[in-house]
Amino acid sequence: VLDLGVPSDATVTTAKLANDAVTNAKVNDDLISGATALASEPADTDEFLVSDAGTLKRIDYSLIKASPAIELLSTVDITSSTAQAEFDGLFSSTYKNYKVIISGLLPVNNSARLQAQMKEGGSYIVSGAYSYLIGADIVYNTTSSSSTNIEAQANYDRFRLTSEMTNTTSETNSLEITIYDPLGSHYKAMTWHNSNYGSALTNLHRNYVGSGIMRNGTGDATAIRFYLDSGNIVKGNFKLYGIK
Repeated sequence: VLDLGVPSDATVTTAKLANDAVTNAKVNDDLISGATALASEPADTDEFLVSDAGTLKRIDYSLIKASPAIELLSTVDITSSTAQAEFDGLFSSTYKNYKVIISGLLPVNNSARLQAQMKEGGSYIVSGAYSYLIGADIVYNTTSSSSTNIEAQANYDRFRLTSEMTNTTSETNSLEITIYDPLGSHYKAMTWHNSNYGSALTNLHRNYVGSGIMRNGTGDATAIRFYLDSGNIVKGNFKLYGIK
């Protein structure tokens, strides 16, 4: 039966439309551009329309967003006297290697050095397993003269990451540390780079590079902690990143 006549404005409801009756030709081109703009990155549960072999389906943004190759996993921000900064239980199969960035590091005690230990088999290894080598180019800012320095230790109870640090508030220390495959079935290795203001002489600036191996066992290393050989950390920002 053909109904004759013109319906009044705004009287045609969706119930009067057959399923699949509205085609592309009946949809205005500003269907998307005419909508309110999203001014930030979509949330994981925000939805998009896609054509799956000709069938419209929705998909969450979490399934199509780019997965970062490097991802921030944890931050420890020390602003008052604290014994250590620790990252525990954050190594996983999601990431192969890890990066720790330390900035604004300042000891309570003058001449303190930054140390590190790793956890294996549920406990921190505290004796006889660490070998490290650190070497520095040193410049004396008051004279612009320079020299070199090398330190090494085998079968030690920790990694030593820096030489003596000053506790002068304007002369903080910075480190970039790479931890290689802590869940691998092998000895655990780290390398690092340290910009260090030393306490031995005024304006003593060291550029340190270091390498260390923990030769304890081949089980998973599940944590790492940073602390000083003398006194507490008064200030420092520690960030752990996972690298795929």
